[in-house]
Amino acid sequence: MEVKKALEALLAEQSIIIDGSTFEPSLIESVLLETGEKTYWVRGEGSVWLSIDEGADEITLFQDLDEDVELNESTLTFGGVDYELSFEGNGKVLDEEGQELDTMSFKEYEAGGTVIRVTASEVTGDSVSAMGQVMTEDAIMAAE
Repeated sequence: MEVKKALEALLAEQSIIIDGSTFEPSLIESVLLETGEKTYWVRGEGSVWLSIDEGADEITLFQDLDEDVELNESTLTFGGVDYELSFEGNGKVLDEEGQELDTMSFKEYEAGGTVIRVTASEVTGDSVSAMGQVMTEDAIMAAE
């Protein structure tokens, strides 16, 4: 399934099949990055969520981490693996009317095809780490 069609289904509050499991959207946040790009962070059940970058035609399936990660200047260590900094950005979390709810900063670290994203909220001061994999279009299907 194309990323654009998957996003349209999720925005219409429809489930999709991703990596063999049904994903039901429970909360959709649009994030306007400082670069002007718009991404979507879609929460599912529990601590599973999607990051959808429509412009890059990419969906990353994330699982929040309960354990702490060890941050250095340009690396992150988790589970005995060193992850290299691959992306750093800021964005404004917007509601459905386009009003700003929060400002988030985030960093992504990669190793062996796995991504760890560390996100910090300006409003609450909370920091959340999540581990994910970029999904291919053939790993995404419409729910019947």
